[in-house]
Amino acid sequence: MRKSGAPMGSYNCVLYDAEDALSMAIARRLLKEYFAGYSHRKASEDQGGKESVRKKMNKYIERAQLKPFLILVDQDREKCPLVVAQHFLKAAKQPCFPPKMIFAVATREIEAWLLGDEVGLSAFLGVSRAKWPQSPETLPKPKRALVKIAQKSRKYRAEICPEEPKRVGPGYNDTLAEFARKHWNFHKAAANCPSLRHLIDKLNHLKPAT
Repeated sequence: MRKSGAPMGSYNCVLYDAEDALSMAIARRLLKEYFAGYSHRKASEDQGGKESVRKKMNKYIERAQLKPFLILVDQDREKCPLVVAQHFLKAAKQPCFPPKMIFAVATREIEAWLLGDEVGLSAFLGVSRAKWPQSPETLPKPKRALVKIAQKSRKYRAEICPEEPKRVGPGYNDTLAEFARKHWNFHKAAANCPSLRHLIDKLNHLKPAT
């Protein structure tokens, strides 16, 4: 689903979009690492979820002809990441993604990538690593698992954990985005999260030569 053989060219700006604030923070953290010295520009101020990103794909694919572009979404209940990619390509009426576009799908939910850094996240939350999920991408609901772990956090429980009927607490995205920006060891997380490791491989391939 990706054209090959086209030169990357030169550029000084990388575009990105994702389905929510936490995914945005993770995308920025990875771009900061692999495209250091380049500006990282959010492609849209609208954070209307996965569907909002999908509706913009035709425009995004056009923009990716000129600049590197990272799209990050969750797999959720879809059978596999390939099915997710096909839905987005169908929305854009395109057969494949352009060479400068990375379309990344977090297996099930982006929270699996945070859970993959067991040492870092447990220290940030101030909770025990006992019974920590060792293969977070095999969890049916990584977000639910993370919230359950955070219930033991004296520091962040009120921010992350919800009061009924809400799914998450009032500071959920802000708190976990702070962890992603300042503390998340994505190299360790990638060892436990194949979809993150796949994205890092793509970023390594696309990043400019130094």
